[in-house]
Amino acid sequence: GNKCPYLVMPYCPKGSVAKLIGRMTEDLMWEFIADAASGLAYLHHQPSPIIHQDIKPDNILVAKTGEYVITDFGISLQLRKTLTRTSENLKAAGSIAYMGPEKWSKNYIPVKASDIWSLGVTIYELIVGDLPFCGQGGGMLKSGAEMPELPEEYSKDMNMVMQSCLALEPWNRPTAEQLADYARRKTKGESPKPTWNVSIEKVPSVKREN
Repeated sequence: GNKCPYLVMPYCPKGSVAKLIGRMTEDLMWEFIADAASGLAYLHHQPSPIIHQDIKPDNILVAKTGEYVITDFGISLQLRKTLTRTSENLKAAGSIAYMGPEKWSKNYIPVKASDIWSLGVTIYELIVGDLPFCGQGGGMLKSGAEMPELPEEYSKDMNMVMQSCLALEPWNRPTAEQLADYARRKTKGESPKPTWNVSIEKVPSVKREN
């Protein structure tokens, strides 16, 4: 018969984290960040790095074990190189709300930090229940929009992480590995210091007690 390749993946009956939008507690969010960033770190550290390019709540599933796992690699950079099909839709793929400011550059080339920006939008959306920048993505930040902030009931550390992910310049964002390590330490009750450059210019200080 016809030989057709196919993928076999674990079934995630709990669906995606889209069901949790606006309902994420701080403790759950640190676990989410640790898992999602670990997944991105694995992709980004492949011999031929895989840039997902479509990180958003719909594409992060809740496994049976409760872990958060990344799915849907249809427009990832590596797969686009591998697939023989071409499509204008793939070239413009991804949701505008989750696209970093560099996406609006004249000669845009996908970078690992673009996935981190998308994760930052996802963090904000899961907590607040709405999209930052009125859903217009990094184009608004590139045009001078103010950096969003989380509700005051969330810690200054969570706010700092979210804003660091949304930094205007890709090199000011944490790497997936740095983010995963920081979040994992937070889940253990530690008080880690960020190992990336927290941009004072684009991440304003927030006066919070917690």
